[in-house]
Amino acid sequence: ESSNIEHVMPSTQPNKLSQTQITHTDQSHHFIGSLRLAVTCPWFKAQRIYLTLQDNEKTCFDDLVNALQSRIQPDQQRKIHKLTFNARKRKHGENIVDLATDLRQLAALAYQNKDKSLVEEQLVEQFIRALDSKELRIGVSQSDPKSLDEAVKLALRLESIHLAEMKNNNTAKINMAGDERDTAGFDMAGARDKRDTAGLNMTGAKEEDQSTPRWAKKYFDQQAELMDKMKSGKRLQGGRFIEPPPAPKRVETAEFRNKGKASATDDATIFVNCRVNGYYVKALVDTGAAVTIMHEDLLARVRNKGTEVRRATKTIVGANNTPLNIIGIAEIDISVCGNSVTHDVLICNDLAQAMLIGVDFLKPNKCVIDFEKNTLRIKREEETLSYSNERKVCRVTIAQSGVLPGNSMITIACKVENGTIQNNKSGVLEPMVRFEERYKTGILKVAATIQNGQIPVRLFNLGPKGKTIYKGSTVGEFWPLLEDKNTETENCYFIDTHIIETDKKLMKGGGLCSVATPSPVTKENMDMVKERFPIVNDSLLESEKESVYKVLARHTVIVSGNKTDLGEVRDVQHFINTGQHIPVKATPRRFPFHKREVVREEVESMLASDVIEPSTSPWSAPVVLVRKKDGSERFCIDYRKLNAITKKDVFPLPRCDEILESLSGAAYFTHLDLVRGYWQIKVAEQDREKKAFSTPDGHFQFKRMPFGLTNAPATFQRAMNTILAGLCWTDCVVYLDDIIVSGRTLEEHNQRLENVLARLETAGLKLNARKCEFIQQRSVILGHVVSKEGISTDPDKVKVLEKWPTPNNLLDLRSFLGCTGYYRQYIRDYARIAEPLYRLERKGTVFKWNDDCQKAFNILKTKLITAPILSYPRLDIPFILDTDACDTGIGAVLSQRHGEDEKVIAYAARSLSQAERNYSTTRKELLALVWSMEHFASYLIGKPFRARSDHNALRWIRNFKQPKEQVARWIER
Repeated sequence: ESSNIEHVMPSTQPNKLSQTQITHTDQSHHFIGSLRLAVTCPWFKAQRIYLTLQDNEKTCFDDLVNALQSRIQPDQQRKIHKLTFNARKRKHGENIVDLATDLRQLAALAYQNKDKSLVEEQLVEQFIRALDSKELRIGVSQSDPKSLDEAVKLALRLESIHLAEMKNNNTAKINMAGDERDTAGFDMAGARDKRDTAGLNMTGAKEEDQSTPRWAKKYFDQQAELMDKMKSGKRLQGGRFIEPPPAPKRVETAEFRNKGKASATDDATIFVNCRVNGYYVKALVDTGAAVTIMHEDLLARVRNKGTEVRRATKTIVGANNTPLNIIGIAEIDISVCGNSVTHDVLICNDLAQAMLIGVDFLKPNKCVIDFEKNTLRIKREEETLSYSNERKVCRVTIAQSGVLPGNSMITIACKVENGTIQNNKSGVLEPMVRFEERYKTGILKVAATIQNGQIPVRLFNLGPKGKTIYKGSTVGEFWPLLEDKNTETENCYFIDTHIIETDKKLMKGGGLCSVATPSPVTKENMDMVKERFPIVNDSLLESEKESVYKVLARHTVIVSGNKTDLGEVRDVQHFINTGQHIPVKATPRRFPFHKREVVREEVESMLASDVIEPSTSPWSAPVVLVRKKDGSERFCIDYRKLNAITKKDVFPLPRCDEILESLSGAAYFTHLDLVRGYWQIKVAEQDREKKAFSTPDGHFQFKRMPFGLTNAPATFQRAMNTILAGLCWTDCVVYLDDIIVSGRTLEEHNQRLENVLARLETAGLKLNARKCEFIQQRSVILGHVVSKEGISTDPDKVKVLEKWPTPNNLLDLRSFLGCTGYYRQYIRDYARIAEPLYRLERKGTVFKWNDDCQKAFNILKTKLITAPILSYPRLDIPFILDTDACDTGIGAVLSQRHGEDEKVIAYAARSLSQAERNYSTTRKELLALVWSMEHFASYLIGKPFRARSDHNALRWIRNFKQPKEQVARWIER
């Protein structure tokens, strides 16, 4: 008799209590049966047991079943489950409901064939034994629960009462000012006796058993009260009903002040210098404190990326039994006396000090406090202790509200909120993180000296918009320096505060101060500035010149000593974004022999100035020599190929008309010129190779920003706007490296000059003394002359136009029209006069110079030579707009009446297109009115003005009821 038994395992099996399907084929009985045998083990275990069976155990189905059952031993499994059930105990922090659920599962395995009532009785008994508190076990047993569900409810209620009773007794106490001091585990040199530390008890510590708990005796009397508490909204946490503790009194964390805490007196409070995560901190040493605590503001300041704040399970109270608001616990690196350890520190937001070192740190590190020597010793290293009356930390606040300009870094004077610290006291400002988060600004850690109750604070705003900063906002803490501690000022920004000048226009809203950093005014400085900055203005008195020289003498650092003495703008770099483009190169150009020496000298000069360096770059651009006005050669690089693949920076340059109008009303002008301004900006390290160039003497690359790059003007203008943020358009105007400082009075001019020079000095810029002009009654900027009277043409430019030869080709004509067109605001009816010349530019027209062209050419030169002085616009006076039209063009004059005189602000004109020349006279006059109003919209919008025309027919437009087509569109505009 033979049999064939096939063991088929399902493809997907449960983790526990699986089923093994055995298909039996018995040839002698011609019986094929299937049976699903339940086993209390994983399916892979059943398979392993099956493979160990002997052949005779597989001869028939019954023998196989018996063999499997004997191997699996269900009786033995039940014994194991029973032992596990009886040994089950509640784990630390385990939910009571989870404990009961686990016991039910174990009972179902251990007592499969038992009576349900007996199993329930076993569950209740084991549940009571599994409770981790003796008080809970007694309370539940005395209630004699009949079922597990009833026992669970009783345990939850009793635990809720237990926590309510324990919350005022079983807590860790930090005794800030008590008489008892903990001295266990460390020595107090010079102390007379040892203090008992048994009174320090932390929540979660082992509790003493009590045979008859007070709360258990009162259980039945408190059932009604418990139900009321449960109905009042107590939350369930971890299977326990928790009554939330009373919210601690909120305090001003910015100054680490806790008004509700009994704190030690100044004489009893000792501090020690330590480093927390690498930052200098003055920590309070309290031998009566059980734990080490840190204020959350300090954590935010010293927190590293890997610092994790874990959930804290301890409840902490102060000496007056006021709970502290513990928000977590973190591992912090603390270095005291040169010994660095990693310690668990509690984080609190209502601590009276920045940090408190307690017994949990002092004891393991075997700290020795020697009051006779006034030191704290760890191993052989000592650190001097200080008392609170030696070092008073105080708040630093904003003196007055104002607006911090966008994209700027400004030094302001802030108030030190403490009357006990004297002037000339030096210290360190620790920035307040909450201030930075609130205003989205940054604060530099500075070392400074108190002057008139104020210290300079360095704020920066990297956003494009201004930030309003309000009076009284805390920017940080001022820590006075100790005489023997020079390391406290590490990583600080130093500000020398000889003078704190108030500049109410620095920040809109006024009041915030700019802190100048001048040098002392000495005789040597005065002699030096008089030699390098001669003031050529005969209308000034010697005393007036002397006042300007004093301003310059305080900022001699920014004067370039020679052509190799270049400045370096801090925190500004030039980048070239070429994407993934391959390097581009161009063949070097050949120079005449007599010009090779010019190239060689220029390269040597740039190497000496650290502007360029030798290069092995795959990029290359050719050198070009361009003749200057004085006949010398300008060294230039042809970067056209590089510019073609560079992503453009569209940062705008100031408009010429806005610059001229901002100088309205000024009587004194100073023109500051930077020495090789572009070369004062560094090139990003990764982009230096792209600026490489070749000469007959080798291959070099720029370390400073060269001329000729497509994004160089945008980079430089952005840097200047950032450096002079808050001063542009009020104290000065900036166009690339040209800076004009103006003022209505000499005093106003000097104050503005002081502010601008201080900014330039802070930024690290250098001035070209040879090109600077001080206290002039007129100044030239962008081809225009500005003065108190108004705006006029630059005489040097006009002389060039006066000697301009008659154009012989279209290129010469376009050059002439470009120059005259730049000054078209000075020429009335410019478009009408220049019409014959513009006619030659039309497509398909043969260049033929005739009498009309010569006449227009001569008139334009005469008009520019005798160009009027245009008046500055005044917003308090209505504007007058005069318009006119002819067959070939339209024009307008913007003016204002100053007393009896009518002053011209600007002229405007344009030619008519071929279609516009077919308009009727009335429509041309209407076009002139519409176009001129749009052209001068920046002056006319928002204020009433008068429009004048010599065409009386335009009056009908005011009464025109149903305009159509083009006229309707013009009226709507």
